[in-house]
Amino acid sequence: MEEKYAIQAKNVAFLLGFIAFIVFLFMLKMLLMEAPKESEYPQFFCGFRNRYSDTLLNQGKTLFINNCASCHAKSMMEPLTGPPLVDWKQHLKDEKELLFYLHNPTKYPKKRMNKEFRAMREIYTSARCMSFPNFTEADVAAIAAYIGGP
Repeated sequence: MEEKYAIQAKNVAFLLGFIAFIVFLFMLKMLLMEAPKESEYPQFFCGFRNRYSDTLLNQGKTLFINNCASCHAKSMMEPLTGPPLVDWKQHLKDEKELLFYLHNPTKYPKKRMNKEFRAMREIYTSARCMSFPNFTEADVAAIAAYIGGP
């Protein structure tokens, strides 16, 4: 009788091992499958999924690299000469306000600065953002989308 249970236990162990092996092969296949192309799932530079078109993100990236990256870190996560930009919405309420600021940062009214904006300016006293009077609303919308806009 004990021999019968030993044979059954051996068969069950074999079956469980076989099932585990099949599951392992399936998981291995999933891991080795080709990853989705970046264009299928566009992402922000920082790695966050977005809801913007590739065209808008590429325009924003180009504008950012040509105009902003020399003072703000390309990753937008750490400080450089200027502050990180990944959390710009804490300082300016929307893209129109960002456009107003970028057209002439030195004349941006203090009464429009929130507490976070004033605190950030206290940290970055040695450098002020340069003016970008030629930026359009579309330019700022593209930059905002690229750096993590609304």
